[in-house]
Amino acid sequence: MMKLFLLAFLLVFSLFADEVKGVKEYDLAMKYLAEQNYKAALKPMQTAAENNISNAQYNLALMYYQGDGVKQDLKKSAKWLEKAAKNGHKKAIANIGRIYMQLLDFKKAHYWLEINAKNGDKEAELLLKEIKATNSN
Repeated sequence: MMKLFLLAFLLVFSLFADEVKGVKEYDLAMKYLAEQNYKAALKPMQTAAENNISNAQYNLALMYYQGDGVKQDLKKSAKWLEKAAKNGHKKAIANIGRIYMQLLDFKKAHYWLEINAKNGDKEAELLLKEIKATNSN
């Protein structure tokens, strides 16, 4: 009986999954990105990111970092990368500390790099040593 209930719940949930705010916009943005139509991807990606879709936040950060369809802007890239990281996006967590290093925001860089170092990221460990050396001068 429980299996039947669970199956019915999953079926109903899957029917409404696409209705989650931002998912359709994210799918559209990814279609445009696949076509390398960065300008068209921007608005739906922004909408999806604003609706807390972590993959959209990450991809929007990449667009700002690389200047794809937008003027390159490391601060906006960091903003969206941090939102994605706080939503548990693994690639965002792995990269946000490095962006803050580029922006010379060593306090935020230290916070995120320490998380990565604790997860075995050797490069993050080296960057933490670099921050310590920079701050001791």
